Amino acid sequence: MTDNGEVTVRRINDGRKPGLRERGEGRIVVLPLVDIRETPDAYLLDADMPGASKETISVLLEAGKILIKGSTQPSHPASARILVSEIQATDYARSFTLGDGINREAVDARYENGVLTVKLYKSEAAKPREITIQ
Repeated sequence: MTDNGEVTVRRINDGRKPGLRERGEGRIVVLPLVDIRETPDAYLLDADMPGASKETISVLLEAGKILIKGSTQPSHPASARILVSEIQATDYARSFTLGDGINREAVDARYENGVLTVKLYKSEAAKPREITIQ
């Protein structure tokens, strides 16, 4: 997200499209689909990460970028006899470039119903303000 209101997306896996599923080292790698919204005070990033848990999700701000990661691990009770097993372990990863208008000290994240929501607050200088005419 840059200062001029544009959202700059850097795909983490060299040109592969969001939602792509690909096998890698025995796991499925998915670029989660996202929605990015802007309010007067913040940018809201929603990432679709079904099956993940708060414990397996990380949000990292570093060097002008935000990186979101998560993973799933199917589990079956030891006493269960598996008849069909199609659900596989999945890794999620996606990154975005941030502009200077983000307050890196004020970021909130929550995970609910399979969706990670990250709220990136705008710096005071980046917020719209009305100028009084004299």
